[in-house]
Amino acid sequence: MGGGLDQHQARRVLQGISPWLVVMVACGAVWAEQPAVPEEFTVDDVSRLALARNLNVSVLRIDRDIRREDIRIARSPYDTTLSVLGEYEIDETQPSSTIFGSRTVHGALRTTIEQLLPMGTRLALTHSASRESTQSPFSSLSRYYEGSGGVSVTQPVFRNAFGLIDRGQLKLVKLDVARFDFATQDRIEAEVFGARQEYWELVFADQDLAAKRGALSQAEDFLRAMREKRVLGLAEEQDVLAAEANVRLRVLDVLEAETALEGSRDRLRTLLDLPEGLAAAPADQPVFEEIAVSVEESLARALVNRRDLRQLALETDRADLETILARSGLQPQLDLEAAYRSNGLDRELFDAQGKIGGGNHPTTFAGFTFSVPLENRKAKAQYRQAKLQERRVELLERELRLRIEQEIRDAVRALRLAAERVRQTREVAALQQRKLTQESRAFRLGRSDSRTVIDYQEDVIDSDAALARALVGYRLAQDTLWRAEHRLMEAAGLFDADIAAQAE
Repeated sequence: MGGGLDQHQARRVLQGISPWLVVMVACGAVWAEQPAVPEEFTVDDVSRLALARNLNVSVLRIDRDIRREDIRIARSPYDTTLSVLGEYEIDETQPSSTIFGSRTVHGALRTTIEQLLPMGTRLALTHSASRESTQSPFSSLSRYYEGSGGVSVTQPVFRNAFGLIDRGQLKLVKLDVARFDFATQDRIEAEVFGARQEYWELVFADQDLAAKRGALSQAEDFLRAMREKRVLGLAEEQDVLAAEANVRLRVLDVLEAETALEGSRDRLRTLLDLPEGLAAAPADQPVFEEIAVSVEESLARALVNRRDLRQLALETDRADLETILARSGLQPQLDLEAAYRSNGLDRELFDAQGKIGGGNHPTTFAGFTFSVPLENRKAKAQYRQAKLQERRVELLERELRLRIEQEIRDAVRALRLAAERVRQTREVAALQQRKLTQESRAFRLGRSDSRTVIDYQEDVIDSDAALARALVGYRLAQDTLWRAEHRLMEAAGLFDADIAAQAE
């Protein structure tokens, strides 16, 4: 590790930031558009609305904009400073000697422009115009104007050589802002991920309610059949009571499913800051469309896309730069100084100013200032801290890569398991339905009892709920893998060629 933020490293920083810029331009475009709120949502609608309306996302954007102003603040030492001093004094103090006169008038206007250059050079341009008058009989000019102008240059040579530390501080701020940008984008994607998760829970709740209503209708049909059989003497009273109890349980199931659906709708409304009273009905069906996954391919994508890895890359550049700055701090302080000044005197104001450029009365100055702390404990400690920080970042990067690999492997395994769960629960649901159909036929022929039919209906209800949960779980597992790869928004279709072109 070592070395400064050279052109190659700067290119790395820009390459790391540019994908983020694509994301943020996309987010900004979505935010600016404020898409209309539909009555029925798809999962992609939810993703776009989360970017445009989620209050946490809006706060994160403001935090990002606040943090970006740090770059302007860091550039402020290079701002040009203009200072103007004006003074006017009338001195009528009783003198102790007639030599000084009884009245003295002094007026002056001084203007200074200072500028710090990127090479560490500090320039100062000065101009002054003054007026002096006195009643002293011994003054050769009882009233005169003086004009003067000059330039001074100060250049650090050892410590902060040619502005190294000044420029380095600005680069450190830029790196910190870039790291914060990556962290902000990751938190924004986390908000989108949370909204999508809640949407899939809404899809499940909607499907579960439809299944529970179907089960209630089936239980009511069975109760009517039992009552008809009871009238004909083909069923016992306990069969009717069991069928009626089953209907009441199914009513309770419907009420619980309706409550769960309303709760999920409310949570989604809160996440998306939707208008009160909006139905927020899901438009997606939990269909099974299996995608091929590979640990190697997912890991390769993650190592390219993961924002925490990009943040660590910027942290590596920061540690390198801090080492260089700390090494510069070990040097003694040597500032070379040079100045030139010219003045002019005259009874008239403008004539005095005109004599400044003649250079007939110059003053030149050259000097240096040298200082060195004999122990230099602070600079030595900062240098050791910078070297230790380099080692720390190396270890953090190794640990993060191992953690990412484990996270990807877990996500891939979970997705494969979710796919197998869909296949198996689908078969189970089909078998349970066939079992109920056969048992219902046997019951009509008098070869079964109501208790068995009701139990089989319960099995069908459970298997249907398990299938709906498995289908939704597969979509959640997909999102989890995309989130682990840090490409959830890309997979959600939040980028397009136009936005990418604008970002470039």
